[in-house]
Amino acid sequence: MKRKEKRVATRVQVPLAGIVTFEAKGKGLQTLQVVAKDVSEDGTYLWVDAPKIFPRAGDKVEINLSCSSDLKRVKLSMEAAGIVTRVSRPKKGQPGFAVKFEEVPIWGKGLG
Repeated sequence: MKRKEKRVATRVQVPLAGIVTFEAKGKGLQTLQVVAKDVSEDGTYLWVDAPKIFPRAGDKVEINLSCSSDLKRVKLSMEAAGIVTRVSRPKKGQPGFAVKFEEVPIWGKGLG
């Protein structure tokens, strides 16, 4: 039986990498390096490489991503704030978390 898709917005896979900043309870302000698995107008799923401190569901995060492509002429970046909705820390595979944007992200682009 096919599962019904709950997402309203279309997800796109884009080569974006950057940082996420969040306030960890008892640990203060934390910064993680992340790679976007996919992005939509509603949110994103971010992969993290072996984090010691991880955001929890319900945490507010600030996201700053940019194009990780080798393209020298085109620059693409995204800034957004959101709420962590789901955290995945599998024993095998890439850990990550889903973020629902609080508002439509700010995209920057230009020619280099």
